[in-house]
Amino acid sequence: MSLKRWNAKRDTTEPAICLALKQVGADYLQLDTFDLLVWFRGQLYMLDAKTPRGKGPKGARGRTTLTQDALVKRGWPLHMVVDAQSALQAIGAVR
Repeated sequence: MSLKRWNAKRDTTEPAICLALKQVGADYLQLDTFDLLVWFRGQLYMLDAKTPRGKGPKGARGRTTLTQDALVKRGWPLHMVVDAQSALQAIGAVR
């Protein structure tokens, strides 16, 4: 097994998403397998920020990694989000 020796590239949409999460009182951790593990109203959410281009699973844009594809295939609730609005919808902060 090899060690990853570089930081994961962060999508340009992530800072605005993080700001919106903070504004509604959510807490989050930035990770590598997927971008954000979010704690909101007593629940955990898995979010991955994507740039708005191309097509991915469930209508999300951007590319998914093989690891992300495997998580989704195994039933993990990974939400692909492209902006602050879609992130807030994924965690149930807005409709």
